[in-house]
Amino acid sequence: MPNYQPIACSIYDEYELACLHHDRLNIQLKIGGNIQATAINVYHEKNTGEWLEIEVKSANGQKERQRIRLDHIASFQKI
Repeated sequence: MPNYQPIACSIYDEYELACLHHDRLNIQLKIGGNIQATAINVYHEKNTGEWLEIEVKSANGQKERQRIRLDHIASFQKI
């Protein structure tokens, strides 16, 4: 995994607010594609960087939790 590139504190704050309110987000990834999910938690891991935990619905309707490293997100917006 490439070295983590820190994000701006103001953007981290926006993720924290989204998690606090369990907002639904449309997340655009830097590698392409997007994900629609509910923001659950944002946190820092010492050796791997900062992460956004999200909840998505799988094809069979089950809710699944995933995480995305924050420097892999190009943009996001509430939906």
